[in-house]
Amino acid sequence: MELVKYGDFGLERWFNYHGYLNKLNMQAVASARTQSDEFIKEFLVSHQKIPILVHDLIMVELWKQKVFKIILSDKEEPKSAFPLYTIIYHELLLANLLETVTFHSDAVETFGDSVTDLGDWCHRSLCYLVTQSASEKEKSVYFELKNKKPWIIIGYDKSNTQRRQHIWHENGSWIPDEKTSCVIHKPEAQIWLCLFQILLANSSSLKYDCSVGHRRTALLKLRPLLTELKLDVLPVLIDLRRFLEHLSLNESYGGTSDKINMCLIEVVPEIRESLVSKYKNKWRKLATLFKEQTESNRGKEAAKKAALQWTEAFSEEHLSQLFSSSLGNSGDENPLYPTPRCPTCGEIASKRCSRCRQEWYCGRECQVKHWLKHKGACDLLAEAINSDKNSN
Repeated sequence: MELVKYGDFGLERWFNYHGYLNKLNMQAVASARTQSDEFIKEFLVSHQKIPILVHDLIMVELWKQKVFKIILSDKEEPKSAFPLYTIIYHELLLANLLETVTFHSDAVETFGDSVTDLGDWCHRSLCYLVTQSASEKEKSVYFELKNKKPWIIIGYDKSNTQRRQHIWHENGSWIPDEKTSCVIHKPEAQIWLCLFQILLANSSSLKYDCSVGHRRTALLKLRPLLTELKLDVLPVLIDLRRFLEHLSLNESYGGTSDKINMCLIEVVPEIRESLVSKYKNKWRKLATLFKEQTESNRGKEAAKKAALQWTEAFSEEHLSQLFSSSLGNSGDENPLYPTPRCPTCGEIASKRCSRCRQEWYCGRECQVKHWLKHKGACDLLAEAINSDKNSN
């Protein structure tokens, strides 16, 4: 597992590397879900590959910010969106793999200095969601998610008075509020435990200063949320509520004025800084090279082969086999192969596109409406499948 340079993005070597990581990620998720031997994590730790994943993550993020932005600004659109999509998806793939394997402390210990770059990447990703211009937000999938809030409510037709309904996302599936009897759900519990760790369980000499005005005000807003039922479920929160009660009575409680003169040493994110310096004034050349390579015969053949591999990797048979041991008796929905839904109306779909066999629809009317958006990907997948059949 070695890093692929920017010059190979969109070529067969990069697609092969992406395919290997995709399989590693799927197996890592399956192993974690079944609580079986996490040999993917052991491999990454023993061979010191986790810093390489972080380096790759920063490379893809920088490519998306520099090269992808240039490609979008060009008047001539790329003939195929598949190579661009795989590179953008690659960032999500790396983030998910790192999240899965770093659940264990021995994996975290192998980060080394790359942990600074990973922390900066997390910060930039969060800032991206709140600092876009209005025009960028309208075109962004992130803005649609933020606007529609699918993690809180289900969509409803504004022409009627159907009541909004809370839903929760757990174990890769959406659970309606009336079908769960949990007092506190996993996402909320994780946030409470994080607050407890930051405010009370921090063993280092650096403490969070709660005496600052805006911090104190924000923390005191948590008091009404700590109900007796939640304290019964998570008794550790009793100490947190006691801490907040003391904070409300004493403005200086939780302060760190005795440590304000400490000497702090800042670690510079070396990976990103080195990439920015190395490719300074070369981003447009990389964008031109990427377009030339992906539109060449060599690039087209690599994209076709990669599209076919995607079809096989995300097939129902493959995913069912991979997750069968974890989903056998649990009744949970497969996290990588959920119930098909129509991309037009969102209803449960029972019919596939006859050409690519990948997109699902509830009926002919929705398929016709979605055809203009689906046509490009459908042509590419269908061509890849046909070429593979002819070669065999």
